[in-house]
Amino acid sequence: MGTVRQMQNLRLLEPDRARQWARISPSALRSSLAGGAALPPDAHVHVVTAASHLQHVHADVGDVLITQEDTVSFVSLPKGLARWTGPGQVAEMVVVTDEFWGSAGLEMSASGMDEPVQLTVVRDGPRTGVHDVWPD
Repeated sequence: MGTVRQMQNLRLLEPDRARQWARISPSALRSSLAGGAALPPDAHVHVVTAASHLQHVHADVGDVLITQEDTVSFVSLPKGLARWTGPGQVAEMVVVTDEFWGSAGLEMSASGMDEPVQLTVVRDGPRTGVHDVWPD
């Protein structure tokens, strides 16, 4: 809500659009990012793409990493990251489990790229820090 107000104050968002966006609940936004999947209420959604190469994702237990591109898929999953298989899932998703500690590399294949996309997932619990990966 605060971000919507700030965007309107900076004249980056028209008042009508701001009112529409303000009516969207955080859980509905998370579900939308996850292709309509039913996510845990405290889960954060991290959208990763081919452009996420060499970035860090700060995540906690229950958070979901999602690829929204058909051409990107997770290759190898370190211990503590598991493929998400929830109702309504349409995109490839990985969930952070309580077995994940510290940090680990995550590789994704992307068509048109000779080498895998590599990211570092950092366990950040309780949450601190700033995400290096932001959805486009």
